[in-house]
Amino acid sequence: MESSRTFRVIGATRTPKHDAGPGRPWLPDLKVLAVGFALAQIFVVKGCSWVAWFLSSLVHELGHTIAGLLVGLPSFPAIRLDGHAATMHGEFSATFALLATATLIGGAAHLFRNTEWRKSAIALAACVPLQLSLAFGAGRETFCLLAGHLGELAFATVFLVRALDHSDEDGTAIGRLLESTFALYLICHNATLFFGLATSERAVREYTGNGSFGLENDLLRVAGGTLGAPLTTVAVLMLVPTLAAPIAGLVIARCRR
Repeated sequence: MESSRTFRVIGATRTPKHDAGPGRPWLPDLKVLAVGFALAQIFVVKGCSWVAWFLSSLVHELGHTIAGLLVGLPSFPAIRLDGHAATMHGEFSATFALLATATLIGGAAHLFRNTEWRKSAIALAACVPLQLSLAFGAGRETFCLLAGHLGELAFATVFLVRALDHSDEDGTAIGRLLESTFALYLICHNATLFFGLATSERAVREYTGNGSFGLENDLLRVAGGTLGAPLTTVAVLMLVPTLAAPIAGLVIARCRR
């Protein structure tokens, strides 16, 4: 999902444009979202679904990997072209977790030196207490298991912000449509999965039997082990960040103008 734009952290500020401001019409945003949603439906067509699976698996396993590295679990993603994807991690290492903490603090300090990136620096520094509590607390395994879907939603939010960015120097309409398409596919895919698991026994049976490499799927491991709650409860809880992702993307995009 590349475009001609340079990737920027969402929290960064920039010089206001003459047409920026809360009074900007909503019609361009609605068009991008509507066309992106329509194009996202192509991914459910037989022959295109594998492409959607591969792209979503990339960000899903990247979410697991980043989470593992943050909480002191050396992690390694694996994706097989015949439809299997998983992230393996080693034993917990306090040294590894503290290195991740130092990286977050160092990154925040570096960003803070530039006034345009100070919001991002503050946001990054605010993650340090949470990272430490997860790394050395009881929520480490649950966080890593949920991080795949949360990673998909985080990427969806970023792509949605970029798709709704109308600054003059930021790429083409085609690039924004592609980003909107991928973002809305990820959001719709997760919403469909979680809603199905919360309401349909058939969806639960399918989810139970299709784990990659013969392993249990993430939410089953959370429900049956680390959280000890029914699968339907976990699915309902995951609907909250899923529904929040498009709202967050829209609000952030509007606030950046």
